[in-house]
Amino acid sequence: MLNSYIKLENVTFKRNDRQIFSNISLDIGQAQIVNIFGPNGSGKTSLLRNIVGLSEPYSGTIKNKFQNDLNSEIIFLGHKLGLKKDLTVDENLIFTQEFYNLYDKDKINYALTKFKISKTRYTPVKYLSQGQQKIIGLLKMLIVPFSIWIIDEPYTSLDTSASEILDSVMEEHTYKKGAIIMTNHIALENKRFNVKNISIIKNE
Repeated sequence: MLNSYIKLENVTFKRNDRQIFSNISLDIGQAQIVNIFGPNGSGKTSLLRNIVGLSEPYSGTIKNKFQNDLNSEIIFLGHKLGLKKDLTVDENLIFTQEFYNLYDKDKINYALTKFKISKTRYTPVKYLSQGQQKIIGLLKMLIVPFSIWIIDEPYTSLDTSASEILDSVMEEHTYKKGAIIMTNHIALENKRFNVKNISIIKNE
């Protein structure tokens, strides 16, 4: 696994005795972006959950360089953003850092400024639009130094401007030898970064 962060070999997953996907093999290393794409029900989210250990594959192996230190090296951002909606944006971000025994106001300031959302800082999350809440969830990637970002459909609910900012953030992460695994409904083309597209087929 030289230079590999995560390696999947012939991973198959079943739910309620129904095969969701089969024989998925991936080798994800430094400075790499992998986009797993396919239709609804093809198992994209299930595959991410297998990778981070939230569910077990039916067969195959998943090797992780950070197996003994997953929480501090890998962030998984699913459809549920993990935000406390009665807290302000600032309180949510501080809470995230404190969970990892960090407190770095400069990183929070940078993240808010980068996504041009500083004006929402002291607004309770429940009053934000769906797109703004999605951005706040994504900011977690910037305020804690994770090596691997695993993101389920990162562009959902984002407008063009926020999507372009996210692209630049992803590009910067790979410059620092980070890795990104994400899902989408389509292959990603003509991005400012190199991306490896992996198709996952829905089993009927």
